[in-house]
Amino acid sequence: TTEQVTTEVKETTTAVTVGKLDSLTGNFVYDLGKTISIDLPNGAGKLEVGENSTENKLFKFLSDPNAAIDTVKGNWFEFTNVKFKTGGSEITEESMTQLKNMVAIAKGYPTAQFKLGGYTDNTGSAAGNIALSQKRADAVAATLVKLGAGAKSFMGAKGYGPEWPVADNATGEGRAQNRRVAVNVEAK
Repeated sequence: TTEQVTTEVKETTTAVTVGKLDSLTGNFVYDLGKTISIDLPNGAGKLEVGENSTENKLFKFLSDPNAAIDTVKGNWFEFTNVKFKTGGSEITEESMTQLKNMVAIAKGYPTAQFKLGGYTDNTGSAAGNIALSQKRADAVAATLVKLGAGAKSFMGAKGYGPEWPVADNATGEGRAQNRRVAVNVEAK
């Protein structure tokens, strides 16, 4: 007898980061897509953001009752517009809009808890990169509290240095994507 074997092929979708390297600043500039409005719950206001923005991705995750907290890998969202002055932890002025929006999201979801992660590319020493990424994560955490986020909304900040790259460090564009701060939703 001949046995027929059926193989099921599942289509997988890989998240594609759309944007480009800014040759003047060395930063990765994300394509945020068309502008949309988000009405945050609990009187936290309305945000005008790009459909591919961190804010929209967080909003969708936090408002979806079926989106579960991943206690192993985490629920990480890369900030699409938080930048630093070269080589340091001073947050650029252009970053403030996204950080203010993050405060509004934290107010809209008062039971949510977040952790910040700082990352670098693989250029330089690992120890130096870990220290820099920690300073950057701490700077973002301090700025969020200064802008009005409840201190209990943020469960800390950790610098991971070159660990967990999101792009290929062999290219300038990839290194720019790896120099980032991300937010993890630890509780909804």
